Amino acid sequence: LKELHNNGINTVVFIAPIFPVFSDWQAIIEHTINFANEYWFENLFIYPSSKAVFYRTLYEINPALIKLYHQIYSFHDKEKYWETEEQKIAQFCTSHSLEHSIFFHQII
Repeated sequence: LKELHNNGINTVVFIAPIFPVFSDWQAIIEHTINFANEYWFENLFIYPSSKAVFYRTLYEINPALIKLYHQIYSFHDKEKYWETEEQKIAQFCTSHSLEHSIFFHQII
């Protein structure tokens, strides 16, 4: 990425999917800010067909996260969490004059 940028090629860092708790998008930006022209972001979308496998894997990694993920992806909180994350990302990027696009989609 750095080599491409230093040779005049526009670069984009696509941070996706953003996993709640695991993905530190701010740290990624801080490590790439000197050689990225733009940032793209996409949230984690849990497909109904893979939901059981996803939660089983999450349980194996850290059972304590199951409650948090259920809350984030629950009917009542599904948009609230990602709207807040989108605002944080937009505010950070704007305050650092970073070109960015946020491709968050609806959670089912």
